[in-house]
Amino acid sequence: MAGCPVCNGLVQLTANCPNCKHVVTDNLRVGELFGPYSPYEPLETVPDQIGMIHLNTCTHVANCPGCGTASYFLVHVRV
Repeated sequence: MAGCPVCNGLVQLTANCPNCKHVVTDNLRVGELFGPYSPYEPLETVPDQIGMIHLNTCTHVANCPGCGTASYFLVHVRV
């Protein structure tokens, strides 16, 4: 089973806002937006409901504290 190192608390999401370059704050895995049990499902079984299908990645939503922009970031999963 593949595992996201950010979801599993092994590392923190480190990314910059594409707008203003501030460090963003990770909010959640995109799959968590789509159902009460989706955070507990393996990545392979959670449908990619925003049309971003990427093999071996976990899509996270992050907000910028500087300008308020919400962005998607892809985290490579460990297989």
